[in-house]
Amino acid sequence: MFKKIAVTALAVATIATATVSTSTSAQAGGGGIAAGIIAGAAILGVGAAIANSHPRPYYGHRVRGYCEVRKVRVWSPRRGHYVWRNREFCY
Repeated sequence: MFKKIAVTALAVATIATATVSTSTSAQAGGGGIAAGIIAGAAILGVGAAIANSHPRPYYGHRVRGYCEVRKVRVWSPRRGHYVWRNREFCY
């Protein structure tokens, strides 16, 4: 929640700065296009940060190269019954 508030505050500050820069540069003789490009890039960056802040859902198997340790039951000839052992499964 704090991350979204911080990103929104940063976006508002960036847009306000770009707006002030646009009005002063327009009076100075033409940097409005550059200020517009900077403001657009800032808005695009904020939008990308907000869109990427949500975790992606997990569907199906994990990617190759993933290993996990599971407890499995294996036969122990010494004890004469099944015992639990840790085994590593890699996909």
